[in-house]
Amino acid sequence: GVWFFGTNASYYVQRCKVADNVMEMGGAGGFGIMIEFANVTSITGNVVNDPGSYGIWNSLSVRTTVSGNSVSSSGSSGIRNASSPYATISGNSIQDSGSDGIQNDSSSDVAITGNAVYNSATSGIANSGAVVTISGNTVRIAGSFGVYSGSSRCVISSNTIESAAGDGIYNNWGTYASISGNVVYAPGGMGIHNEGAVVSITGNSISWAGTYGIYNQYGDEVAIGSNVVYYPGAMGICSDGEWFDYSARVDIDGNTIIGSTKAIWADYSWRAKIDGNMIDGCSQQGIYGENQEFMTVSNNTVLMGNAGWRAIELAGGTRYAVVSGNQTYSGWDGIFVNSDAPLVTGNHTIAAGASCIYFGGNQGTCTGNRADSGVWYGLYGWGSDSTYTGNVCRWNGTQFYLWGSNNQITGNHMGWAGVTDVGAGNWYANNR
Repeated sequence: GVWFFGTNASYYVQRCKVADNVMEMGGAGGFGIMIEFANVTSITGNVVNDPGSYGIWNSLSVRTTVSGNSVSSSGSSGIRNASSPYATISGNSIQDSGSDGIQNDSSSDVAITGNAVYNSATSGIANSGAVVTISGNTVRIAGSFGVYSGSSRCVISSNTIESAAGDGIYNNWGTYASISGNVVYAPGGMGIHNEGAVVSITGNSISWAGTYGIYNQYGDEVAIGSNVVYYPGAMGICSDGEWFDYSARVDIDGNTIIGSTKAIWADYSWRAKIDGNMIDGCSQQGIYGENQEFMTVSNNTVLMGNAGWRAIELAGGTRYAVVSGNQTYSGWDGIFVNSDAPLVTGNHTIAAGASCIYFGGNQGTCTGNRADSGVWYGLYGWGSDSTYTGNVCRWNGTQFYLWGSNNQITGNHMGWAGVTDVGAGNWYANNR
C-alpha cells in the first residue's frame, strides 16, 4: 500500500500526512499503510480493504495521529501502534480483523478514543503501554477480550463492549488503573477482570456476563464502587486471593447486583470492606466471606429469592469480622456468622426460612439486632464465651436458641418462654 520510513531514530521522516486514499488490496501480503521512524505524522481519512497483514502499522515513531480511517478484512490487526509514544488513535472504523482490532504495543502516553471495532478475531482493543487512555470506543463481537490492558496507569472509560467471547475488560496486572463508566453486555467470560493493584472500578454497567460480573483476582487496594451488575452467570462481584497471597484492603461499596447465584464473594482477603450494596434476587448467598481477617460487612440490603440460601454468610477461617447495619429479607438464614471474635450489631433480618441470625462465633459480641419472623429461630447462638445484649426477637418459631456455653445474655427482648438453652454455664440478666 503506502510506506513511509526513516532509517533510524536519528533520521526521522518529519511531518508526513497520509490522507484520503483508497486501497483495495485483494488479500495481498503486506500492510495497507506502514510508517516507521516518523515524527508528527497524520494518517487520516483512508480506506483500507483486505490487506494480507496489518491495515495500518505505525512503528518506532513519535506523535502520530491515526484518525477517521476505515480498515476492513485485515489479515492481522486493523491498526497497530508499536513502540510509538504520544500517539492518538481516534474515530476509526475497524471491521473483520484477523487479530486485534486495535493493538497498542509497548507505546506510552497514547489516546485510543471514539473508535468502532467490529468482529475482531482476538481482542477488540489490546494495550501493553503505560499511561494509555482507552475511552468512548465501541467494540462488538471479539474472539477474545473486548478491551485488554496489561500495563500501569491506564484509564479505561465510557466504552461500550458487546459480545466478547472472553472477558469484556481485562486488566492484566496493570497497577494504578481506572476502569469507569463502561457498558459491558453479554461477554462469554467475566464482565470486568482485574489482576492489578491500586485500581478503581466504578460506575460500570455489566449485563449477562457468562461467569462473574466483576472479578478482582489478587489485586490489593482495589475500590469496586457504584457498579450495576445484572444477571451474571455465576457471581456478581468476587474478590479472590490465595492462602499464600491475600488480597488486601478491597472495598466493595454502593453496588447494585440483580439476579445472581452468589452476589458478592470475598475469599482470602485482609481488611475487606463490603458496604452499602443493594442485592436483589440471588439464589445462593447474598454476601459470602471466608478466610478473612478484619472484614467489615455493613449497611447492605439483601433481598433473597424464596429459594435463596443465606443472605450474609461468614464462614470458616474468618476472624475479627464486623457485621453491622445490614437489612436482609428471606433466605434460609438471614445472617450466618461462623467466625472467631465477631461483632454482629445493629442488623435487621426478616422472614428467614431457618434462623434470622446464626451466631456461631466464640468470644464474640451480638448486640442491638432485630430478628423477625424466622421459621425456626430468631437468634441461634452456637458459640461460647460470647455476649448477647440488647437484641429484639419477635414472631419467630423459637425466639432464642442457645447451644453454646459460658455466654452472657443481658437486656434482650425475646420473652422467656421463647428461650431454649441447651448449653452450660450461661448467665442471664434483665431480659424480657
